[in-house]
Amino acid sequence: MAYCARPVSALVSIGIPTYNRADRLERAVASVLGQTHRDLELVISDNASTDRTPQLCAQLAAGDKRVRFLRQPRNCGPTANFNAVLAQLRGEHVMLLGDDDTLAPTFVERCRASLVAEPELSMVHGRTCFVGDTDETYGTAFDVTEADAGRRILRYLSRVHDNGAFYGLMRGDAMRAALPVPNMLGADWAWISRLLFQGPLRVRLDTELRRSYGGASTSFERIAELLGLPASVARRPTASIVANIHHDIRAGAAVYAGLAAPQRRRLALLAALSIVRGRPSHLVVDELQPLLARPLVARALAPARRISRRLRSERPGQIVQRDR
Repeated sequence: MAYCARPVSALVSIGIPTYNRADRLERAVASVLGQTHRDLELVISDNASTDRTPQLCAQLAAGDKRVRFLRQPRNCGPTANFNAVLAQLRGEHVMLLGDDDTLAPTFVERCRASLVAEPELSMVHGRTCFVGDTDETYGTAFDVTEADAGRRILRYLSRVHDNGAFYGLMRGDAMRAALPVPNMLGADWAWISRLLFQGPLRVRLDTELRRSYGGASTSFERIAELLGLPASVARRPTASIVANIHHDIRAGAAVYAGLAAPQRRRLALLAALSIVRGRPSHLVVDELQPLLARPLVARALAPARRISRRLRSERPGQIVQRDR
């Protein structure tokens, strides 16, 4: 009997978690509804906003039947709101979008084409352009296509910088197996690692996501505050991320349950080492931060910091880390 491939549904689901961003949300929604791939649904989850976001969302849902609007009864924190919107996505392929970010009109069509052509992929994303008030910079982007799942995770963790993959198009079944997004520093790294355990990642350079600089992720202190984490985790962020990724693989995430305990422990250890190997200076900076923050030292180092910022801005394809 001839083999018959299972037909792929054309429905793509996009989730936008939002809070008090009515001034920019409409632009993000317009970029979704203006996609060249028309068979899509948009789910907006409002985290109990206190501005005009609820009224705007109701208006958007009334104006296009592809839009669904959820409102949390109280502010449940950003991670819970991410999980709430992900749980509502019904498509064969799904993705998240920041409430102050926008997609190129071809983003869904082109990323989905790659997922359909290569069904072994877990996700595809376009180039990420970080947009400031006066400048634009493309983030780093790289394929992760090793045949071995563990090698994919280790390569990703040793190289990840700005993590544009977090807002890529995913296979819906891979996303559901990776739930929930953990509430910790480095949650986005853990999330992509879970997806890579299920399949490779590919980058499309012919379409892009435009992300706004700043926002909630301008500092580890602000991230820890928003996530409801102890302030101590922000004092040594790299060490916290290393420990969190190690725990997520060894004992946290259900997606790794098929591994035998020794395999899981080994992968967790190698993952932690990959993070350190990819950025050894970060651990040193974490330890020196209390000293570097002293006014006298900060003034003495100011010229070196200015030179470092200028060199980073002149290096193609690199940006300052803003969202881990």
